[in-house]
Amino acid sequence: MIPIAKPIIGSQEKRAVLDVLMSGRLAQGPKVEEFEKLVSTLCKAKHAIAVSNGTTALELAMKAAGIKPGDEVITTPFTFVATVNAILTQGAIPVFADIDADTFNISPQSVESKITAKTKAIVPVDLYGQPHDVDQIQNIAKKNSLKVIEDAAQAVGASYGDKMAGNLSDVGTFSFYATKNIMTGEGGMIITDNDEIANTCKILRNQGQDPKIRYEYVSMGYNYRLTDLQAAIGVAQMQKLDKINRKRISNARFFDKNLKDLPWVKTPFKAKGRTHVYHQYTLTLSDDVNRDNFVSHLSKNEIGHCPVADKIASKVVSIPVHPLLSKEDLQKIVVGIRSFK
Repeated sequence: MIPIAKPIIGSQEKRAVLDVLMSGRLAQGPKVEEFEKLVSTLCKAKHAIAVSNGTTALELAMKAAGIKPGDEVITTPFTFVATVNAILTQGAIPVFADIDADTFNISPQSVESKITAKTKAIVPVDLYGQPHDVDQIQNIAKKNSLKVIEDAAQAVGASYGDKMAGNLSDVGTFSFYATKNIMTGEGGMIITDNDEIANTCKILRNQGQDPKIRYEYVSMGYNYRLTDLQAAIGVAQMQKLDKINRKRISNARFFDKNLKDLPWVKTPFKAKGRTHVYHQYTLTLSDDVNRDNFVSHLSKNEIGHCPVADKIASKVVSIPVHPLLSKEDLQKIVVGIRSFK
């Protein structure tokens, strides 16, 4: 079976973890700081704050952005459940806007129609590795005095014009779960140019401790720290990010070329001016295709797949696009898909 995702774990990652073990500095330490600097440089951002996972990154970003119980937060229904859970954790109310039929990202027009006096923020998701419609979302936010919290969990290394995913709003977040384009096993990052948001996140991730005064606690907090073991893997992975994303894009182009003539399947849409890093390569099936039959067909041909959100789950299927696919794997996937009808 060709897996839907496969983490790249090489000698660099193994050596990095052993080096940390030998150093004795296992908790948040110099490797976390190094990882943060690499991500902030990538995103051209003032601050990068490492945390335990992508969900806690979203939770702290929302809390630092001032989301409170009873606030309404507009987001997309076509996302991983963590996006909504992070809103609910604040005691806030998720309000679902519709999605764009081409990109599957949140529709700015639908967002505008959902705004009420209780709305405090918009949470767009850079789905599958393609940034959302930044200009329109920012214009709506400014016009209505709303915060924008970008869920860029799947989009590390993607871009919108000359701006990098993760740094397309007031505050953004990444996930470094094992299936992401780069990973630390578990891990997350908060990205912002806002000093106040950054300082609040640093306090909250470490039990409410003032980041400049050890054992001086200035608020309630959490244990959302990232370990140096995880950060060491992240540092090694960051050195491969460009190569990894270029291979994903190359794999996606192979599928585009070899599947574009099939009348019953639509390949992913890439919007102009955006770099899509293909965390997932998602096919849209025509109305006359039974998705369950297609998924069963892929399984019989030893091609991994994964379901997506309920809204259009009857029509879309993600196929493997990760960098460890060989030429033979790519060809096998194409042959498997083409043999369905």
